[in-house]
Amino acid sequence: MILQAAMITKDAQACLAKCLESIGAVPVLILDLGSTDSTCALARSMGAKVLEGRSAAVNHHHRPTVYTWTGDLAHARNFVLGHAQADWILTIKADEYLNEGGIQAILDGIGSNPSAKCFRVSCQNRLEVRVHRRGETLPVAGGPVLPVTITSPPERITK
Repeated sequence: MILQAAMITKDAQACLAKCLESIGAVPVLILDLGSTDSTCALARSMGAKVLEGRSAAVNHHHRPTVYTWTGDLAHARNFVLGHAQADWILTIKADEYLNEGGIQAILDGIGSNPSAKCFRVSCQNRLEVRVHRRGETLPVAGGPVLPVTITSPPERITK
């Protein structure tokens, strides 16, 4: 497997479908932190593998397969990344989505840059009820810029 998407969710039913649709046929691994809505069922119905954050269980690799929330989002992210099996991992949030052609641009970038260790993508926050849009390319050490935009909803923008 070349590319896999990994994300953390909690009560993301309202936005998850758009995110997963933008990822297309790329396998998705989700760590759910105890959703009370239909997030897990929706994710599974769209082909994602879901690890649920409730109690501890161990797989044949002696790694826990069910996450116990510690209050540390970085720990949760490392958990889901530790279970990803692809050579390349796209980390994305459930309320973000890729532009049309974004996954293909990532796959093309991987294929044409075999020595790259990471890629930069443009993150665009769309402001509603404002006159302007904010866009930002986040610097990552090394790696070419790919023609991909990840869009976040306005409520995620902080001043």
